[in-house]
Amino acid sequence: MKQSISKILFIAFAALYIVACDKVDAPYKETVVLPPIDTTTNKDDTTAVFDEVRKVLIEDYTGHQCGNCPLAAEKLEELKNAYGNQVVPMAVHAGFFAETAASPFDVDYRNTVATELDIYFGNSVAGNPNGMVNRQGHPNTHILNLNSWSSVLTPYTTLNPDVVLAIRNSFNKSNNIVETTVYSKFKKTLTGNYKLCVYVLEDSIIGAQTDYRLTPDVIEDYHFEHMLRASFNGTWGETIATDPVASETNIYRKKYSMSLSGKLMNINHPCEVVAFVYNDATKEVIQASTKKIK
Repeated sequence: MKQSISKILFIAFAALYIVACDKVDAPYKETVVLPPIDTTTNKDDTTAVFDEVRKVLIEDYTGHQCGNCPLAAEKLEELKNAYGNQVVPMAVHAGFFAETAASPFDVDYRNTVATELDIYFGNSVAGNPNGMVNRQGHPNTHILNLNSWSSVLTPYTTLNPDVVLAIRNSFNKSNNIVETTVYSKFKKTLTGNYKLCVYVLEDSIIGAQTDYRLTPDVIEDYHFEHMLRASFNGTWGETIATDPVASETNIYRKKYSMSLSGKLMNINHPCEVVAFVYNDATKEVIQASTKKIK
């Protein structure tokens, strides 16, 4: 009889636990430290495949009324084609040249995250087009002319990664909710505070763009790619580790959920999650990664 009562109580408590843990309201985020991940599989939420190569974030600060900015976009694609997945491109539309004007420049590509980044780093004030490669050189020499991107990028691509990332995405078409999980594992013992940023980029946006190489100098159906649209965890992300120790057993997982409705120029456009880890003191990015959403 006592055993039967114990079993009934156990089942009741288990049911309550399942109900309590099953309710998760979006948007949400979760942080846990996981046991070792089997990197040969990718079957559930406790597994992930890490890409064990150094990847570099290149930010192109641009605007649809910037007549020299198509040159920078072309340079970004050139570097992406040359270095493959070691280059993580991101186009940041902010500042004077991204402002709206009379048609055909009446579409606003700006957003809070892009504007905050531009104000902090000072890119548009320095004069677009320009960009940053892993935000190296901040606060004095981080803003780079497009012709300097390659020389700063190349040394990074030969380095072993200090941290490796894995991204897993799922998308619910019925409500436009995307869920992403980012896994981080430090391969090198470091000092300092390290933060993770998780953004959404949108591709295949078609609109007007000034190009001084042409006459007339407006392209009505220009294709914008890698456009920064929103963040899962704010402009500056959040801390994942302080003085991290290289360990195969310490895997940091951050899980997020967000509706893409109102975040994209077109909900049917292809888009991707970009995640990167940076040193909070220097702002230098030490690893980046990207994963398609749909």
